[in-house]
Amino acid sequence: MKILTSANHFKRIKKKIVLTIGVFDGLHIGHQFLIKKAVTVAKKIEGLSVVLTFDRHPEKLLNKRNRIKTIKDIESKINRLKIMGVDAVLVEKFEKIKSLSANDFIKKHILKNMNLYCLVTGKDFVFGKNKSGDVRLLKRLGNKFNFKTIVVPDIKVNNRKVSSTLIRECLKNGNIKLVEKMLGRQYSISGKVVHGRRLGFKYPTANVKLRYEDIPASGVWAVRVFYKGKKYLGAVNIGVAPTLKDEKKAQLEVYIYNFHNNIYGKKIRVVFLEKIRDEKKFGKYEDLIKRVDKDIRFIKEKYKGG
Repeated sequence: MKILTSANHFKRIKKKIVLTIGVFDGLHIGHQFLIKKAVTVAKKIEGLSVVLTFDRHPEKLLNKRNRIKTIKDIESKINRLKIMGVDAVLVEKFEKIKSLSANDFIKKHILKNMNLYCLVTGKDFVFGKNKSGDVRLLKRLGNKFNFKTIVVPDIKVNNRKVSSTLIRECLKNGNIKLVEKMLGRQYSISGKVVHGRRLGFKYPTANVKLRYEDIPASGVWAVRVFYKGKKYLGAVNIGVAPTLKDEKKAQLEVYIYNFHNNIYGKKIRVVFLEKIRDEKKFGKYEDLIKRVDKDIRFIKEKYKGG
């Protein structure tokens, strides 16, 4: 799969292009359905499937007050697109195209650079300055400039349209099971293990450096930890650790059962199974230890066989 940063690269490509455009944050099952359609059409015509996405979430530039947090980073997105069989990913700098009108975006940016055969999109797709372009305009432009428009239906889970916004809401609420349904896979976080404060807590934890912004709700979680092809049961605390540290920013700390390797600087993947409880400030250190002992016993008993 090719990763490109400018539409100009496609001027040299003679094959017909099947294009889809979007942020695709989290690459949930709705995104997957749309992208698989583009890949299928491209294979059928012996063309190229191309995903146009952005280096940053457009809402961060269009609305400075919008504190939107991405579910995954661009690296994770690209890796998953590769698994899906996409031929090329065009990672655009949104600043370069945000001032283009809807007509100019299609005519002067897409058609000028690409041998566009088809654009695959959802029914709520908008484009151009002030989101002035929609599917109806796209179809009219397609009729005028000889490219097809395929509009795929919404995908629903529990009678709700699957969306990145809904996934963020569920992560914030700790509804990990619904997140799994919408992603079509278990939710996980990958990152390098970094040094913490080394407070000598009864249960030694690995502090994971996060590479993206949106994380599950604060609290104690049952997790699986994957390291060098092996999986381990564990417990995660997400939050500021109010009893011991009272951090300024939420941290992710994982205690891994029956694990004694030195993994500082190493990458691990943490898969979230279930939220056990909210984070709490305890009056005494001994009270914290009693509660953590209880949490760990619960996780071991419930997930030891799975």
